[in-house]
Amino acid sequence: MSIAVESLLELKWREGKSFLFLYTNLTLAGGATDRIAICTNDVNITIESINVQSDADSLSWKPYLGTDMTKGSGTAIAEIPRNINAATISSVTSEVNPTIADAGTPFFANPVNIPGQQASGGNSFIDTDIIENLFSLRKNLCHLIDLKNNDTGAVSYTIAINIFKD
Repeated sequence: MSIAVESLLELKWREGKSFLFLYTNLTLAGGATDRIAICTNDVNITIESINVQSDADSLSWKPYLGTDMTKGSGTAIAEIPRNINAATISSVTSEVNPTIADAGTPFFANPVNIPGQQASGGNSFIDTDIIENLFSLRKNLCHLIDLKNNDTGAVSYTIAINIFKD
């Protein structure tokens, strides 16, 4: 007799409950901030991770819970199912720079700095998980992450939000 063991992440993938929201901004101006919102709508979700990659010398981020925003007012981030054979959707929505009435409750008082690693030729690179290790969010709420370019010149970045439905 054999026993099959699968992790929670493998189970959620197999059930078609694992999703990715991927956004790239090629020209975030010096000192500018993008506001990335995620709305759970009618499902409880768990964030597996949020990863940021950039060519910046320094970015900073600050998350908020319970954001009051106008849904559909920003640039939508498409949902990508992790298991394309499952043919499911998450009901979660995400968008960049929506109209915000109230940012909500900040996780912490000051933004957290993300320093870039310096490479030869003066180039910088950031590749870090800003949230990891399974962070749960209740249904029917929106949440916000402010991502600020601390450089004086324009930078590019990619943010990958990995979630699964409970």
